[in-house]
Amino acid sequence: MGKFDSFLKGTKIEVSDPRKNTPKLKVLLYGPSGTGKTSLASTASTVEELGPVLYIDLERGTAPAAKYGDLDNMLVVQPATYSEFADLLLKVSGAKDVPFKTVVIDTIDRLQELIKVHFTATKPNDSFAMWAATYDKVLDLVNKIAFDLSLNIICITHESREVTETERLSLIAPAFEGKQSFKKLPSIFDIIGRMTWEDVGEDGNEQLITVLNVKAPSNILTKTRFDNMPAMVGNPSMSKIVNWVHEHYDTKPEKENDDD
Repeated sequence: MGKFDSFLKGTKIEVSDPRKNTPKLKVLLYGPSGTGKTSLASTASTVEELGPVLYIDLERGTAPAAKYGDLDNMLVVQPATYSEFADLLLKVSGAKDVPFKTVVIDTIDRLQELIKVHFTATKPNDSFAMWAATYDKVLDLVNKIAFDLSLNIICITHESREVTETERLSLIAPAFEGKQSFKKLPSIFDIIGRMTWEDVGEDGNEQLITVLNVKAPSNILTKTRFDNMPAMVGNPSMSKIVNWVHEHYDTKPEKENDDD
């Protein structure tokens, strides 16, 4: 970092300069079934910067990948248990040259269900360990992929609606197992996008399109660390998202005139 070199002398702390190296993307997509989450994630395989893609299909529902993804640039695997999932992650992390640039987890809530089943079988009398694992294992997974392996990660989950005692909607958010996961997991992602269907066009010519929401009212959990992204993106693709990421790092705010 130039003028700060002397300050860091003797330490092993990694220095980050996003002007030179765009950080790996950590994306969480959620929404009701059928809103295009898998389709959007599959488009990562069509982006040079994101492919090849390892698509971990825990829901066994990657049919949209045939239309929206590049199957020659994407490996789709379907672990049936948490043990199989863990073995796969070990194989990826142990590879001398990882053949992927992006890992997709479809879905996180299904992964947490598999973790619960695994710990119920291996530690039937320790419910604390089970619930702790549903949070810790997912957190470790994201950190392992994004930081240790320096890969992009796209996580998919379903939508949860927390309702008050008066049955008024209080929060629309990603579906996670356990209160710890619900409170803390969203903080590790760069983008949290809610997928919906929306009507566009004028009266008589309306059509439904998929929309990615990254900025929304406080009762809907969304997030983007890239302030140039529009609040709503119609017909979203990972190519569009990557372009906004680069624009964010390439754009610097103009300095204010001292005379003003």
